[in-house]
Amino acid sequence: MSEKGLSLSLVMGAALPRIRTDPTHLRQILVNLLGNAVKYTNEGGIVVRTRLVDSLPDSGPAPQSDRSPYPTTPWIGIQVIDTGIGIDPADQSRIFEEFEQVDAGPRGNSAERGTGLGLAISRRLAALIGGMVELDSELGKGSTFTLWLPVDPADLSITPK
Repeated sequence: MSEKGLSLSLVMGAALPRIRTDPTHLRQILVNLLGNAVKYTNEGGIVVRTRLVDSLPDSGPAPQSDRSPYPTTPWIGIQVIDTGIGIDPADQSRIFEEFEQVDAGPRGNSAERGTGLGLAISRRLAALIGGMVELDSELGKGSTFTLWLPVDPADLSITPK
């Protein structure tokens, strides 16, 4: 990041409860999302933002209740927001498929292209821990990937110190 002169900011939502999840899966998802943000952002920066919502926004896909242990409870969203190259709407659904890559265009660094597995793995890992990954992107303006994780109702009154 420092080689590109990018900024990194963390914006934490107030009073976030603890979550019960697999730390290895969570770490891998965040490494993949942050790695892509750095790879496809040549100027500007990256923001990681967390927030607690009572229910998932209507704009995204509905949670798969058979995989989520808490389908009707609040969710924590961890967003990775970049000012990178963005993703064409026509490509947005297929970037979560194994070995799929999209053209990085003139602003992307084709030398840094990966295997096309990071987002597919991230989405599968998210499902394994009862969550999901959403994408909101505009070509030429950047992308926001949101990892949604369910909150165990027993943990709603517990806030880490």
